[in-house]
Amino acid sequence: RDWARQQIRSFKQGNLRTDNYITRFLALSIQGGLGNEHAVELLERNVNPRIAEQIYLQDTRSDDLALAAEEVRRVGRAMELYAMHQGGGSTKQTTTPQRRPGSSNQYQNHSRGFKLFGLQPGQGAPMDIGAVQGGQMRRFKGSCYNCGQEGHMSRDCRNGAQAAQQKNNQGRQARQLETEQPDDRLHSLAGRSYDEIRAFFYDQQVNEMKAQGKEFGA
Repeated sequence: RDWARQQIRSFKQGNLRTDNYITRFLALSIQGGLGNEHAVELLERNVNPRIAEQIYLQDTRSDDLALAAEEVRRVGRAMELYAMHQGGGSTKQTTTPQRRPGSSNQYQNHSRGFKLFGLQPGQGAPMDIGAVQGGQMRRFKGSCYNCGQEGHMSRDCRNGAQAAQQKNNQGRQARQLETEQPDDRLHSLAGRSYDEIRAFFYDQQVNEMKAQGKEFGA
């Protein structure tokens, strides 16, 4: 229950389709035991702002979670259908910097690169350990902080890169399991009403309690 309450507070719709988002949101609200008023407030705060805006403009807002969820679903479906009908083009605008007369993009890019690294045009970057000295590459004598071995830097470390990649993969897999397992279970509930989703979790809880009772009685 605590996990569900923590998740629903920051569960933004983002790029999720409205049907999928509403299903997950209602599931979290039921699992977390949220009150009706609090759940409606979180729904309005975390749903796509354009959907919330349309609901307020159409004056169809409801303080009842079941009705509020259905209204979000109705408006969201209409907006998604309209976007698909228009070709699904992106609404983001991309702007290109204007070139000033007598200037070149190459110079502007170089200047931007200097600013990113805290340098001024014409000022050299500090030489790294292992830089060329006297025409020869000086061998790095320190230890790599990735794998602890001597003779190479962390940026050239193969063991460290593999370990970091493995660690990232493990973390990514763990996050996928956290999100995919509920998705698989809720896949059949997409588009269902609040009462149907609540009944699903109620039946699931009853079955779990029965299973525990059989186990304890054995």
